[in-house]
Amino acid sequence: MKFLQVISFIIFTSVLSFKTSAAVWATKAQWNQAYEVKYQEWVSKNVPMDIFLNSENPYYGISTDCADLVYALRIIFSFENGLPFTAVDSSLTKGSRLVYITEKTAKFNGYTSGTKRLKAFIDYVSNINGTQSLARFDTYPVALKGIKTGDIYLAEWQSQEGYEVNHSYVIREVSPFGYFEFFYSSTPSLVRKLIQLSGMPSMPITGEPWGFRRFKWPQHYAGSAKMADYSKEQYKYALEHKSDFFEFLQKLIQTELEPVDSIFKRRLSNICSQLMSRSEVVLEAKKYFLALNGRCATKKEFNLYSTSMRDRTTLTFTKELISLWRKYVYEGGYQDSSYSIQLSLDYLASMDNSESARAQLTKFCPLEIEGLPRMGLREFFEASEKGIISAHPNSSVLARWGQEQGSNCESYY
Repeated sequence: MKFLQVISFIIFTSVLSFKTSAAVWATKAQWNQAYEVKYQEWVSKNVPMDIFLNSENPYYGISTDCADLVYALRIIFSFENGLPFTAVDSSLTKGSRLVYITEKTAKFNGYTSGTKRLKAFIDYVSNINGTQSLARFDTYPVALKGIKTGDIYLAEWQSQEGYEVNHSYVIREVSPFGYFEFFYSSTPSLVRKLIQLSGMPSMPITGEPWGFRRFKWPQHYAGSAKMADYSKEQYKYALEHKSDFFEFLQKLIQTELEPVDSIFKRRLSNICSQLMSRSEVVLEAKKYFLALNGRCATKKEFNLYSTSMRDRTTLTFTKELISLWRKYVYEGGYQDSSYSIQLSLDYLASMDNSESARAQLTKFCPLEIEGLPRMGLREFFEASEKGIISAHPNSSVLARWGQEQGSNCESYY
């Protein structure tokens, strides 16, 4: 009897040991150039903008900010293809002693295997790592002519208020017109529809390790595989061309001239995406502070829910677009653009105040703000120029869109 008890205990502990050493997912292959190409194709064709927002998607409910999205996509692809995933664990890394997090970790055995365990793993990586770890540990710089779908653009800069800002973009497509189709997430971390941008990044390369980069394979950390397209040339060119760097880059990678209509549609779409994203943050701030009985934001909360930098960027982009459109019309190029773009931009630039022009811009950018049925891109632009838009997270929704006085809570910048 005692012998049987001992055997039973051995079997039980063996099963327990197996369970506690279970990986987040099983691997069946290793990263190589063929899988990297497959990843590029997957990012281009198989990542819907509502990947985390659509309840029918297996990855529904994952919250992301910009860096979270970059890590999440690489993890999901690795999971789907049975590939290993490695990143530096920033929470445990001290100085030059790097500690890694991989799919082999047993931290998530309390979760059902499959997507539940995967989501817990993604949340963990999101909590420990960010844009800094992406730039400094988990990616490498690529040659400018080697930039491909799936690569990322990482930026760091000082805001006008003097604080450090980081941002990450994923490249969905390299256009033959010499620009990029990006998508990204933003702060605060939310379950959101991803944001799209067509063109060049809004912030320049400020030096190494920022700029255009590609994920490392697990083998790269050990130096046992060559990094395809590895190059630091972008840092030299960024220093040489300074504010003209992106113009230089466009000419370098361009294979076709972009039609006029495409230029204006692209710029208008970018501004519209910014406004849609702003609308989401405004509503999230309302919900967040309502749950806190309307108390004033801390500095950290202010940084997360304020839209001051986003509002400045939108205002700058709109001014540039209106200036470009007026110059284009003045020089007689009006006939080269589509009628829908003509009406939309004429209304935005206050060159046509008709209802039909307004309706066309609204159709192009259907901004829906509760209680403000006539708030659109032009109305936001005019309110921004007057300085009556409130970026403060404690302001009411109406104040955030320039319709009443903003909050009396402290502003941190």
